[in-house]
Amino acid sequence: MQYNKMPDLNRSIDSAASMTCIDFIEHIAQKAIRYPDVYIKPGHNGPYYHPETVLRNKGHWLIIFCKLYEWTGNNIYKQKAAELADYLMGQKARPFGYSFYHRNVARKDRCNGLIGQAWTFEALAQAAETFQEASFGQLAEEVFLQHHFNEKHALWNILEINGKHLPIDYAFNHQLWFAATMSLVKSSQPIIQERIALFLDKLMDNATLMENGLIYHEFDVELTDSYAKARQEGVKTRLRKQLMKMLANKPQEQAYGLTPAEKKEKLWSIMKHKSIGYHAFNTYAFALLKQSYPEHALWSHSDMKSIVNYLSTEEYREGIEQNKYSFAYNPPGFEVPFSLYALSPDDFSSVIVYAREWINRQISITYNANTHLFDKNNQDPLTLTARLYEVTRLSKEVLSNINIEKL
Repeated sequence: MQYNKMPDLNRSIDSAASMTCIDFIEHIAQKAIRYPDVYIKPGHNGPYYHPETVLRNKGHWLIIFCKLYEWTGNNIYKQKAAELADYLMGQKARPFGYSFYHRNVARKDRCNGLIGQAWTFEALAQAAETFQEASFGQLAEEVFLQHHFNEKHALWNILEINGKHLPIDYAFNHQLWFAATMSLVKSSQPIIQERIALFLDKLMDNATLMENGLIYHEFDVELTDSYAKARQEGVKTRLRKQLMKMLANKPQEQAYGLTPAEKKEKLWSIMKHKSIGYHAFNTYAFALLKQSYPEHALWSHSDMKSIVNYLSTEEYREGIEQNKYSFAYNPPGFEVPFSLYALSPDDFSSVIVYAREWINRQISITYNANTHLFDKNNQDPLTLTARLYEVTRLSKEVLSNINIEKL
């Protein structure tokens, strides 16, 4: 097969005024194609420092290459996406025939909860669409259905890579992304749609909102779970233990020297900081679900409106500054524009204004024009660079009208 010649993107990008967002994405993608040993490698999940397999970042890059093929028609992007898709379908990605293998950390599951599976589901969904090949979606369906669904709570249990069922995943964003990315798969199996619909039906009962629509990072309820070794501890109890551990190495703030009121205040501060850093990551998943289930009653729920509106508050804008879970990890510059684009439809000119602001903000904080990587002010440049894929869900028309202002 003859592939089109790579576009000439070796030109300097110092003059960014003439570079659109699509030009910028293509520039980075070209570097990744030419130097895969530099770009398409495993990271360590940002501030958590959990070494990951290459599966996550291969999935992210697959989406980038597929979108560039869609936008440009250049077959080199399709070829590279196909190579990555083959890996996702192979034994290394799923060594025991159960869940996808995403990390190898002592005393942690190797599937990386539900979120690891979600990252692969969305890549498989994109591959199925780009290559018009049903086997990609069928693999996602198989793995999805192997996960136990707790109908009482409308939440999923974790499935280890060896097939062992683990407790319900307590992280709100994990459950949300698991459902959202599976909704991208054009499945004909009613049971899949029924489970996602029930998840959406009960979502606001399960979620805990804090001030002004901020989503609490974990489920603040006690969940009965037949796969837990014993009755699940309440989240508050587990978080108090986490607080004790976090303060254990800080003599000036010994946990056991704090009063109950001080412990509560400290715990609130920790979890509010983390919740703010994850808020746009959550709204991004909500945006995917809305595109898949546009008629669901969830989108008119008052709490849903508060969640979206929180993105425009001063508390949010101030809270993401110097937040290790924000620009350096969950990039709001890529997540906020798509969230608003899908959840709060606006006229085209308004979309361009806020998308330009957020994208350029993300680039200015974390992108290094000398290395062509997102390696400024973050712990995991390989993963953050691959997360450029998140911005590709904005339309070609929008991205073509956004100029990169300064590199």
